[in-house]
Amino acid sequence: QRGYAVLEAPNGAAGLGTVAECRRPIDLLLTDVMMPAMDGRELARRFQRQCAGAKVLFMSGYNRLELPYGSAFLPKPFTAQALLRKVGQALAGEQTRGGAAA
Repeated sequence: QRGYAVLEAPNGAAGLGTVAECRRPIDLLLTDVMMPAMDGRELARRFQRQCAGAKVLFMSGYNRLELPYGSAFLPKPFTAQALLRKVGQALAGEQTRGGAAA
């Protein structure tokens, strides 16, 4: 509805498979930080190897997290409006937070 093409995956491994099969450039990964089997940080590392230059937006309901410096972060819970704002900021390359969530 907002002009974004969205690819969904139920977990990190499936997400990487979706990325590998995608025929168009992927500009942004939106991932939860805490996930079973492969956490969001590992997913982001692997994703950025496949999609050099793509942005990552992490989300989490946890207050204290160690994330790569300059990572875009969206705290849960959030509204659709907050999600759209953070996606736009992340795509524009705006650093929306530092290394650890406050």
